[in-house]
Amino acid sequence: MEQHVRRLILQAFPLSSLGLTDYTNPTFEHFALRPFDFADIHQRMKELERDQNETECRMNARKFLTAFFSN
Repeated sequence: MEQHVRRLILQAFPLSSLGLTDYTNPTFEHFALRPFDFADIHQRMKELERDQNETECRMNARKFLTAFFSN
């Protein structure tokens, strides 16, 4: 079950690429900032700017699941 949750989080994490072009994008604000910490999203955006495929961000699975099920 843990592995399924991690895969779900990793599939949702690319939403941070929307923030590269526009921080006020409604999709970015709704889907990226609720389940993830802004510091992690910001770090991932910097990694994407450097064309880094692997991420060093730590994701809070509990926060993600709470936001996922509350919507």
